[in-house]
Amino acid sequence: MTRPKLFTIVFVLLFVAYFRPPNTILASERAASAAAPPDSICTKAGQFCVNRETSSGVCHVQEATERPQLGTSLAGPFNSRAEGNAGMCRLYEPASGDADKCGAVAPQGICDSK
Repeated sequence: MTRPKLFTIVFVLLFVAYFRPPNTILASERAASAAAPPDSICTKAGQFCVNRETSSGVCHVQEATERPQLGTSLAGPFNSRAEGNAGMCRLYEPASGDADKCGAVAPQGICDSK
């Protein structure tokens, strides 16, 4: 390879590296951000949280290790799914549009006594 070609290749590589858009997400950054939702209050296996889907208002009780996490965490951590269900039922207000309440629950009928 001749010297001018080598300098041209190096120049092009440096130019591309310098002008790379700053918002480009590298694969390693993407993998780190997918590890756990940023708003999750349950981070360890065996912890259960009440998660509310933003668009529908439906709440679910999920273990911290379940994927995908459905929505944002409202309450928790709880030591068992049964405790989480009781916490979810306390937050349940049918057809509520309040972002701090559950407008519906899943599985359906779990809070029928309310």
